[in-house]
Amino acid sequence: MINLNFDLLIFTGNGESMERFILIALIWMFMATSVYAHPGNTDSSGKHSCWTNCSKWGLNYGEYHGHIDSSTSDTSSSSFESYDTYDDSIYIYESEGDDLEAEGYSRGYTDGESGKEYDDYDYYFYRGNSPAAYERYLLGYELGYESGKIALEEKIRAKKIADEEEGRKAGEDQAVKDFLNNIDQPLENEKENIEWNKGFKEAYKNVQSELAEVVDVAFHDGYTLVELDKTYNSYKLNVYKSNYEKGLEQHKKEIFEEGYNDAYELNTYSIDIENLNERLQTEYKKGFDSNREVETIRKEAIEAGQSILPVDIPKEYEQNKLMLQAYKTAFQEGRNKLYKLIALATTGVGTFLISILLFYRKKRKR
Repeated sequence: MINLNFDLLIFTGNGESMERFILIALIWMFMATSVYAHPGNTDSSGKHSCWTNCSKWGLNYGEYHGHIDSSTSDTSSSSFESYDTYDDSIYIYESEGDDLEAEGYSRGYTDGESGKEYDDYDYYFYRGNSPAAYERYLLGYELGYESGKIALEEKIRAKKIADEEEGRKAGEDQAVKDFLNNIDQPLENEKENIEWNKGFKEAYKNVQSELAEVVDVAFHDGYTLVELDKTYNSYKLNVYKSNYEKGLEQHKKEIFEEGYNDAYELNTYSIDIENLNERLQTEYKKGFDSNREVETIRKEAIEAGQSILPVDIPKEYEQNKLMLQAYKTAFQEGRNKLYKLIALATTGVGTFLISILLFYRKKRKR
């Protein structure tokens, strides 16, 4: 508390001394008020919160407190506040609050969504507004900033998902191309981000594994001539069709060889081709009819079998079981023909001799 020494004041009774007294009294009252109070209305308890220049009065920002007149022993805590020129708290919260909060929300949302740091500077104080106005503005800013952060996180998450999906699609396409070329090596793309390469590698490995299974199924279906399965997706269907044809071609090749080999042993088909699938039936006939070697073998063997001279089997036929079997079969056929000729010749000579004998007997009797 400031104490003024009035001993120096000498009352002379003139007007000049009176003016000095009044001036000094006013100065004392002003200084006392400035030391013991700061701006702000009080509530029913004679207290309030500090919102302006709090450090100047030795208070924390927003600290709730009261002012007691220490010049009297009265404990009723009477105060001698210096009031603000206005109290806008009710007006701000009930009338202008929505607009202030909306403005704060908009700015907070923009900052949060853009990734800026939280900015809680006294925006309305710098514009000369009251604590109540700042409270509503700050409330909106806080809500907006949190909403903006959530929106930013959603954008980042959506971008990662989109990048991973894009990489996955590229991985599927590359896996199909590499699979058809017998390549199994997912290469990382340094120009793309982590999510893209993650999707690429996962899709690449999955597709190649799936295609390996499709190949086995397709080959079996083609070999057994079941109906073509068209339920596969686009990239699998191409691989399925390709290997379906490979299975079919393998079976056709085997049937062709079977027909070709059967021609060595028989002059007719060894199997009931009518029970074969039409495409396999055609292949069997083509194989059987394409065997031109058997005709040469049969011709040589039959001639050898009809000869009364000894004949050696050609070595090239001895080295091939099917050719050897064809040669022996035809050779035996030639031998059978020779035996028939001999039998016919023997029968004819005997008949001739008997006829001559009977003729001479008749002649002698006469």
